[in-house]
Amino acid sequence: MIYIIISILNFFISLILTNIFIKTFYKYRILDIPDDKLKTHKKPVPTIGGLSFIITFLVTIIYLFINLKLKDERTTNYFNALLYSGIYITIIGIIDDIKHLKAITKLILELVIIFVIIIKIDIRMRLVMFPYWLNIVLSIFWLIGVINSINIIDIMDGLAAGVSVIIAITFSLLGILSDNYFLSITAIFLALSLLGFLTYNYRDAKIYMGNTGSLFLGVVFGIMSLEMSYTKVNDLGFFIPLLILGIPLYDTIYVIILRFSQGKSILLGSPDHLGLRMLKSGMDKNTIVNLFYLLETGFGLLALCIVQVNRFTALGIYLFLIIVSFYIGYILNKVKM
Repeated sequence: MIYIIISILNFFISLILTNIFIKTFYKYRILDIPDDKLKTHKKPVPTIGGLSFIITFLVTIIYLFINLKLKDERTTNYFNALLYSGIYITIIGIIDDIKHLKAITKLILELVIIFVIIIKIDIRMRLVMFPYWLNIVLSIFWLIGVINSINIIDIMDGLAAGVSVIIAITFSLLGILSDNYFLSITAIFLALSLLGFLTYNYRDAKIYMGNTGSLFLGVVFGIMSLEMSYTKVNDLGFFIPLLILGIPLYDTIYVIILRFSQGKSILLGSPDHLGLRMLKSGMDKNTIVNLFYLLETGFGLLALCIVQVNRFTALGIYLFLIIVSFYIGYILNKVKM
């Protein structure tokens, strides 16, 4: 019962904080200014709004951990990773939103916390078919990708926040299926915190999460994905994180491929995103955002399905998704930007 109450409080605390931050950031001119290039919103909008769900989430998981009766090493490591990496990446995000860090500087700063998570806290991939060093390397690349993937899709009102709510709910359900209840509870806390923020961020957004919010979500989802168990039923389950983070990762990979093919740096921004191509093709923003919600929900349901089916069925689902992904990429690539 106490967890239900805290979850509801997460929503309302985040909602209240978001409203306060809107007024405060307008007053102190902490705004995202349109530039007619990548930032095409009509008027300045308060940014760094991610602080509302970040503060709410971190305070409630601290309360949860303090009052937890049984604290094993796994739970403690997971909590420490969320808390310390969350605070660290939030500071980086705030600096980036205000001072606009160079892409390479931000990447180096991200690598610092990634090494802490993997080496110091020991949250990493543990694929038995690979040696230790390869698991470390794969974990590094995985976290780099996930940390920046939420930022990649933060291009339309409510898109990143809404998709992240669905991702968090999926992690929560998978946590129950894999008997990782502490992770499940923290994930639902995050989902409710995000919903409070989304109330002001969906359609004609009154505030943006900024890099502060998107980088934080990327770190949290990266940690959750590495802490989860997926292969109890079939050994192809280790691909499930790709589904849970389906929309952010697909857009990230799509953008990287396009930038490589055009000879552009993958570290610099460009209008190559799936959502912007769909917008250029004639779809309106609300339809695109809602479609992404639907697709992410589909990815989440398939993830929940794969974790419980046999190897042959899982393989069939993966092959279907690969074919559909290539087809969608091919169609959208025809849109002239």
